[in-house]
Amino acid sequence: MGFKPYLNEDGKVKWLRPDQHSLRINAKLKRPFTVHLFSRKKVQFPRRRRHRPALVKFVQRNWLFIIIVTIVIVAVVYIFRNPQLIF
Repeated sequence: MGFKPYLNEDGKVKWLRPDQHSLRINAKLKRPFTVHLFSRKKVQFPRRRRHRPALVKFVQRNWLFIIIVTIVIVAVVYIFRNPQLIF
């Protein structure tokens, strides 16, 4: 397709078509030289992702299934301990 990387003002890489890429580059070059000298860049610290343990992730994703299985197991154990409830 011919996409080219372009680093925008926020410091993020955008993939642009060649015609869009040339427009962005030309727009950047049209600014006066003094603007490049005195402009300040925003300092952005990279955000770190919080990594959770595998067990916590599993419980968060499958909490409903875990509750249903627990209820079924408790019911089966209760019925085996008290068979007079059925018969």
